[in-house]
Amino acid sequence: MKKIQINSERVHVTYDSRLLKVIYQYQEQVILQEDLGKLKDLILKNIVTEKGAKTEHIRTIRHDQKQKKLQIKANICPKCGGSLVTRKGISRV
Repeated sequence: MKKIQINSERVHVTYDSRLLKVIYQYQEQVILQEDLGKLKDLILKNIVTEKGAKTEHIRTIRHDQKQKKLQIKANICPKCGGSLVTRKGISRV
């Protein structure tokens, strides 16, 4: 997706079931013609059609989220592995 250039201030993140509705909201063409083929190929390549693959994908995401929470509880940064420091702000009365 990083190689596709979209010339719009309105960028949507949506479920595939609502994609056409989002597309039809536009009155002007905002995706360059040469990027349409790339976008189509990318969408078709990333569609998960197998139930098992979708379930495994969801399981992996949930596992990763749990691991990040455990790292944070152990005061370890989930991105770099460095130590997290507890900051104390000034309390206002």
